[in-house]
Amino acid sequence: MLMKLIFTAILASAALSACAESDQVDDNTIPFAQIHSSTDLAAHLRNTRTSPLNRLSPGAKQRFIDSLVFTENGLGSFQYSDLEAELSPTDIHAILGLFGLEDTTPMLTGARISTDADRAIMKRRRDDVDWAIKDHMCAGAGVCNHQPNAYCTINC
Repeated sequence: MLMKLIFTAILASAALSACAESDQVDDNTIPFAQIHSSTDLAAHLRNTRTSPLNRLSPGAKQRFIDSLVFTENGLGSFQYSDLEAELSPTDIHAILGLFGLEDTTPMLTGARISTDADRAIMKRRRDDVDWAIKDHMCAGAGVCNHQPNAYCTINC
Protein backbone atom coordinates (compact mmCIF):
# COMPACT_ATOMS: atom_id res chain seq x y z
CA MET A 1 0.00 0.00 0.00
CA LEU A 2 2.82 2.38 0.89
CA MET A 3 4.53 1.70 -2.45
CA LYS A 4 1.33 2.55 -4.33
CA LEU A 5 1.03 5.79 -2.37
CA ILE A 6 4.64 6.76 -3.12
CA PHE A 7 4.23 5.86 -6.79
CA THR A 8 1.05 7.96 -7.00
CA ALA A 9 2.80 10.88 -5.32
CA ILE A 10 5.70 10.68 -7.78
CA LEU A 11 3.33 10.60 -10.77
CA ALA A 12 1.34 13.51 -9.40
CA SER A 13 4.53 15.49 -8.81
CA ALA A 14 5.72 14.84 -12.37
CA ALA A 15 2.35 15.88 -13.78
CA LEU A 16 2.33 19.08 -11.74
CA SER A 17 5.89 19.87 -12.80
CA ALA A 18 4.97 19.40 -16.45
CA CYS A 19 1.98 21.69 -16.02
CA ALA A 20 4.11 24.30 -14.30
CA GLU A 21 6.68 24.20 -17.11
CA SER A 22 3.92 24.36 -19.67
CA ASP A 23 2.40 27.38 -17.93
CA GLN A 24 5.75 29.15 -18.00
CA VAL A 25 6.06 28.77 -21.74
CA ASP A 26 2.42 29.21 -22.63
CA ASP A 27 0.40 30.96 -19.96
CA ASN A 28 -2.01 32.31 -22.52
CA THR A 29 -5.71 31.56 -22.07
CA ILE A 30 -6.48 32.16 -25.76
CA PRO A 31 -7.00 28.81 -27.51
CA PHE A 32 -4.39 28.02 -30.14
CA ALA A 33 -5.19 27.69 -33.85
CA GLN A 34 -8.53 29.43 -33.65
CA ILE A 35 -7.90 31.73 -36.64
CA HIS A 36 -7.93 30.06 -40.06
CA SER A 37 -9.34 32.84 -42.24
CA SER A 38 -9.87 36.59 -42.46
CA THR A 39 -13.42 35.98 -41.20
CA ASP A 40 -12.05 34.19 -38.12
CA LEU A 41 -9.59 37.05 -37.60
CA ALA A 42 -12.34 39.67 -37.79
CA ALA A 43 -14.43 37.72 -35.26
CA HIS A 44 -11.41 37.32 -32.97
CA LEU A 45 -10.64 41.04 -33.06
CA ARG A 46 -14.27 41.91 -32.46
CA ASN A 47 -14.88 39.44 -29.62
CA THR A 48 -11.55 39.19 -27.78
CA ARG A 49 -10.53 42.12 -25.60
CA THR A 50 -7.34 40.49 -24.36
CA SER A 51 -5.99 39.25 -27.69
CA PRO A 52 -2.24 38.59 -27.83
CA LEU A 53 -2.32 40.84 -30.92
CA ASN A 54 -2.90 43.76 -28.56
CA ARG A 55 0.66 43.34 -27.29
CA LEU A 56 1.79 45.05 -30.50
CA SER A 57 1.68 48.83 -30.84
CA PRO A 58 -1.33 49.98 -32.88
CA GLY A 59 0.78 50.64 -36.00
CA ALA A 60 2.64 47.33 -35.76
CA LYS A 61 -0.59 45.47 -35.11
CA GLN A 62 -2.16 46.95 -38.24
CA ARG A 63 0.93 46.22 -40.38
CA PHE A 64 0.99 42.63 -39.12
CA ILE A 65 -2.72 42.15 -39.81
CA ASP A 66 -2.38 43.73 -43.25
CA SER A 67 0.47 41.33 -44.06
CA LEU A 68 -1.51 38.16 -43.34
CA VAL A 69 -2.21 35.98 -46.36
CA PHE A 70 -4.88 33.34 -45.77
CA THR A 71 -5.46 30.31 -47.98
CA GLU A 72 -8.01 27.54 -47.75
CA ASN A 73 -5.52 25.78 -45.45
CA GLY A 74 -5.07 28.65 -42.97
CA LEU A 75 -2.42 31.34 -42.63
CA GLY A 76 -0.16 31.10 -45.69
CA SER A 77 2.28 33.85 -44.76
CA PHE A 78 2.96 36.79 -42.48
CA GLN A 79 5.45 39.62 -42.02
CA TYR A 80 7.57 39.11 -38.93
CA SER A 81 9.63 42.31 -38.62
CA ASP A 82 7.24 44.08 -36.21
CA LEU A 83 6.92 40.93 -34.11
CA GLU A 84 10.69 40.74 -33.69
CA ALA A 85 11.08 44.47 -33.12
CA GLU A 86 8.43 44.84 -30.42
CA LEU A 87 7.81 41.53 -28.71
CA SER A 88 9.39 38.79 -26.67
CA PRO A 89 9.36 35.18 -27.85
CA THR A 90 6.60 34.46 -25.32
CA ASP A 91 4.38 37.17 -26.86
CA ILE A 92 5.21 36.06 -30.41
CA HIS A 93 4.43 32.46 -29.46
CA ALA A 94 1.00 33.55 -28.21
CA ILE A 95 0.26 35.50 -31.39
CA LEU A 96 1.43 32.79 -33.79
CA GLY A 97 -0.46 30.25 -31.70
CA LEU A 98 -3.69 31.95 -32.71
CA PHE A 99 -2.95 30.67 -36.22
CA GLY A 100 -1.47 27.30 -35.24
CA LEU A 101 2.03 28.48 -36.17
CA GLU A 102 3.56 28.81 -32.70
CA ASP A 103 6.30 26.35 -33.66
CA THR A 104 7.79 28.98 -35.99
CA THR A 105 8.63 31.25 -33.02
CA PRO A 106 12.25 30.03 -32.65
CA MET A 107 12.88 31.06 -36.25
CA LEU A 108 12.32 34.71 -35.31
CA THR A 109 15.80 35.20 -33.92
CA GLY A 110 15.55 38.99 -33.64
CA ALA A 111 13.09 38.88 -30.73
CA ARG A 112 14.36 40.08 -27.35
CA ILE A 113 14.82 37.27 -24.82
CA SER A 114 14.42 38.27 -21.19
CA THR A 115 12.68 35.47 -19.28
CA ASP A 116 13.07 31.75 -18.72
CA ALA A 117 9.90 31.22 -20.76
CA ASP A 118 11.46 33.14 -23.67
CA ARG A 119 14.60 31.00 -23.44
CA ALA A 120 12.55 27.79 -23.34
CA ILE A 121 10.60 28.78 -26.44
CA MET A 122 13.69 29.80 -28.36
CA LYS A 123 15.55 26.64 -27.33
CA ARG A 124 13.13 24.48 -29.27
CA ARG A 125 14.64 23.01 -32.38
CA ARG A 126 14.45 25.32 -35.38
CA ASP A 127 15.28 22.50 -37.77
CA ASP A 128 11.99 20.80 -36.84
CA VAL A 129 10.22 23.61 -38.69
CA ASP A 130 11.00 22.75 -42.28
CA TRP A 131 7.66 23.98 -43.52
CA ALA A 132 8.24 27.73 -43.17
CA ILE A 133 10.38 29.58 -45.70
CA LYS A 134 12.04 32.73 -44.41
CA ASP A 135 11.95 35.87 -46.54
CA HIS A 136 9.13 34.56 -48.72
CA MET A 137 5.45 35.50 -48.98
CA CYS A 138 2.62 33.25 -50.10
CA ALA A 139 1.50 34.21 -53.58
CA GLY A 140 -1.18 31.53 -53.65
CA ALA A 141 -1.59 27.77 -54.23
CA GLY A 142 1.81 26.64 -52.95
CA VAL A 143 3.78 29.50 -54.52
CA CYS A 144 6.17 31.33 -52.21
CA ASN A 145 7.80 34.42 -53.71
CA HIS A 146 10.79 36.25 -52.28
CA GLN A 147 9.71 38.92 -49.78
CA PRO A 148 12.04 40.22 -47.06
CA ASN A 149 10.84 39.88 -43.44
CA ALA A 150 8.08 37.39 -44.27
CA TYR A 151 7.48 33.72 -43.67
CA CYS A 152 5.69 31.51 -46.17
CA THR A 153 4.11 28.56 -44.33
CA ILE A 154 2.98 25.05 -45.18
CA ASN A 155 -0.54 26.49 -45.51
CA CYS A 156 0.39 28.42 -48.65
